[in-house]
Amino acid sequence: MKRTPIVIGLTGGVGSGKSAVTGILEKEHGAKIIIADQVSHDLMQPGTDTYEKVAAILPKEAFGEDGLIDNKGMAGAIFRDEELLKKVNGIIHPDVIRAITEEVEALKTSEDPPPYIVIETALIVPGALDEWCDTIWYVYVPQEIRIDRLMSSRNYTREKCLSIMASQPSEDDYRFYSDTELENDCTLEELAEHIAWLLFYPEMTGI
Repeated sequence: MKRTPIVIGLTGGVGSGKSAVTGILEKEHGAKIIIADQVSHDLMQPGTDTYEKVAAILPKEAFGEDGLIDNKGMAGAIFRDEELLKKVNGIIHPDVIRAITEEVEALKTSEDPPPYIVIETALIVPGALDEWCDTIWYVYVPQEIRIDRLMSSRNYTREKCLSIMASQPSEDDYRFYSDTELENDCTLEELAEHIAWLLFYPEMTGI
């Protein structure tokens, strides 16, 4: 009998260390990782349906000299126009949800399904992540530690860190939609122990 993978939603703000968590889940526990940002990136490649739908509603300033969407130009255009931002998200988010749903189903029905499927996303989409997942983990790190990490690893200014954080869900929102909180202000060894505890004692995670 084939095993049925446990689907874990992994969420948390920028700088919380979600990639460290997915790395441990993949290497130590055989999890298959689906990263929503990567799915979105793939869908927005020239020639895809998603790309063409978004390109059709963007202003000229969003395109480069080669006629293709310029990421910086698009970001500048949509974040100055709330209605345009809603329209772009209204195209991209459903396509990302559909692509992730298809990948999850393909993994579940494969000949050798993984023990865990992890969907990593910084966004919380009610009616999507909570429907796909058996449990949702919130990766939590105090804000000042997140800022220090981002300034060190990505050379962000403090102002840029705060701006990105302000555009993401609040800690209360993350907690509301999550089953358990995974604190990540620790060493990798301690983080790995915490993850193992959550996996081996599923009553702690809502699985």
